Amino acid sequence: MQTKNGPKKVSGGQADHYPETWESVRGKLQSGPEKPTRGEVIDKYNDTLGRWICKRCNEGHKFEGKAGVMMTPANDNAGGGAQSR
Repeated sequence: MQTKNGPKKVSGGQADHYPETWESVRGKLQSGPEKPTRGEVIDKYNDTLGRWICKRCNEGHKFEGKAGVMMTPANDNAGGGAQSR
């Protein structure tokens, strides 16, 4: 990954909520007639993890809710290249 101090090797990634963002899923849970239990929220959170994305891209929410975008450190060297899958 390219940083202000030059290239940096990045390993690993994070699971991303897709196709719905966690914010939209959470809103649906909270708007129901009954408040969900903690276990139900955790299950729904884990069930909506739909793709693997590099940590930097996930934390920046740059590709949140965008169809077909998969990021890896290898294709994000310029800070914005997306690979469609």
